[in-house]
This record gives sequence, C-alpha cells and structure tokens, in this order.
Amino acid sequence: MRTTTDGAIGVAHSDAPRPGAIVLMSPTIFERVWGPAERRRLAKRLDVIGTPGADLGRYTPEQLASAQFLITGWGAPPLDGLPAMPNLKLVLHAAGSVRSLATPEFWRRGIPVVSAIEENTRPTAEFASAEIVYALKRGWHAAARLRRTRDWDASLPSSGIVGSTVGLVSLGRVGRLVAARLASIGGIRILAFDPYSDAVPGVEFVDLNRLFEESDVVSLHTPITPETVGLVGEAQLRSLKEGATLINTSRGAIIDEAALVRTLRARPDLFAALDVTESEPLAPDSALYDLENVILTPHIAGSSGRELHALAHAVMDQYDLHRRGALVRSVGADDRPIAVRLAPTAG
Repeated sequence: MRTTTDGAIGVAHSDAPRPGAIVLMSPTIFERVWGPAERRRLAKRLDVIGTPGADLGRYTPEQLASAQFLITGWGAPPLDGLPAMPNLKLVLHAAGSVRSLATPEFWRRGIPVVSAIEENTRPTAEFASAEIVYALKRGWHAAARLRRTRDWDASLPSSGIVGSTVGLVSLGRVGRLVAARLASIGGIRILAFDPYSDAVPGVEFVDLNRLFEESDVVSLHTPITPETVGLVGEAQLRSLKEGATLINTSRGAIIDEAALVRTLRARPDLFAALDVTESEPLAPDSALYDLENVILTPHIAGSSGRELHALAHAVMDQYDLHRRGALVRSVGADDRPIAVRLAPTAG
C-alpha cells in the first residue's frame, strides 16, 4: 500500500494491491472534506498516488497512466480530455455541481463522474427552510423592534405560519427540498417561479411578479447564468407585501443589489436575509452592513464542518457499489443523475 510522504492519506494495513488514484483538489479543502475516518476509508480501498494537489503536472507519465480513479473537489482545475490518464475509469467528485469541472472534451471520453451533489444540497435546503420558518414568525422584525423599543408587547408582529404564503424562485434540487419541507409543516401556500420545472405536487406555479406581490417570504434558489443575473430588480422588490422577507441562499448577483438597498431604505417594514452577496466578501463600505432591516451571513448555508465529511462518504459509497459490480449513481454535464454499471475493480 503506497502512502503519501506526509502521511495525509493513511495506511490500509494490507498487502493486497489497490487500484491507483490521484487526488486532484486543493490540499486545504481535501483536509476539510476528508477527515481522519474518511481518509482511512479511502486508504483501505485505493492506492493514493502522491499527495493531494490541484496540478496534474506534478505527476510522472507512469503515475498518470497507472491511475484508474480521480478524486476531485472544490479547487480542482477543469478536466479536459486527460489523454495522459489512459486508464481512468471513474471520477469521484466529493463536492456539488460538475458543470464547471468537466469540459466537453472530457465528456467525449465517456468517463462516468460520481458527484456528492445530493448530499451537498441538503444543508442549504435545511438552512433556507429554517430561515423561512423564522421569517414567517417575523423573528428578525421582532428582535429588531424589541432592541429598539424595549417594548415586549410591540415585539410580536407575527401573523403566524398557518395561512402564510412562501414564494420559491427556482425549483432545482434545493428548491424542491425546501418545498417538500414546507409542505410537511402544513398550512403554507407555496408559490414557485421556474419556467423550466415540471409540475410539483402542492406547489402553484406563477410568474415572477405575482410571486413577489403575494408572498410573505420569498426565497431565492436560482443558479447563476447570464439570464438570471439581476433577475430580481426594483419592480419586484418594491412590490413585496407589507412586512415581507426576502431570503437569498443562491447567488448574490441574482438580485440588483443597488435596487435592494434603495428599496430597503424606502421600506423599513421589509427584511432581507442574505447569505450571499454580489461580491464576496462584501465591500467594507457596503450599505448592507448598516441597514437595520438586513441580516447578513457569510455564505454559510452550504456544507460546512462535519457536513463536509458526508460528501467524502457519498462518493466512497458509490465506489463501493462499483467495486461490487452494482449500479453507480453518476451524473451528466447538467448534473442530472445517470445510472451506470462498470466492470468491477478489485480492491
């Protein structure tokens, strides 16, 4: 069993040969995703060549040719056709989307990619769902008013959860999980804007303007594309209901930030809970820091801490399925799941 020069991967305590693998990702992120238990699991199954890093140029032609598996994550460079790795069978991506990872040249080789996108989606959906429920209780409104007035009677402006309306902008993986969680609570009318989504039970599809006009809470789950930059502008923001809350856990550029500042200044009854901003970190002189009706968090909705370890286990679970000759949950260029079966690998 080969080990890294600094012991970063660990020893499998077995003399049986293991398939070769290269870890192509930021060493710092590797340490965060692959904790001690996850590294031990990796070392029992694969012979990791060298040490984690984001540059394949560090490897000799012989090392590249011997690798059957590539382990990637955040900080990995885009994958081209990888002609230097002729024996590559499977990519294990211990992160979310593969859209920015695999190029058309890579996909043409037909090498399956396993992603932890489902596991990476869950924390964001949980975070957004919690913020939505808190916003429906108007928790931030109450806290701000109590701090300002010291009047406990005036600190309870909530109209409650039952009978409220929540608008979800986009129903991708996160949006659908959020919709399911809200539906399980009961008593919430769920609106959605997504021109590309199929029907979802319990969700009423409306246009973007109507969604903003009728929702007590609007939660954004839109991917960033040229079409979605500035999707939420001044017209939508100004149309929000009295006391409404806007939540963004997707990407900051979805909102026209200047219009958001103007609206929040003009409408102190509104609240914005922003986990993402147009630039990250947010400029020190941004007005968003000083507005009383803004809650900022530093992009923490996604996987963090021990949640990251679930990503490593997710891809190793798929490797174990492959090793047994079972179907593997691969993904395509659009991150949609594809079931594949490869010739099993010993080890």
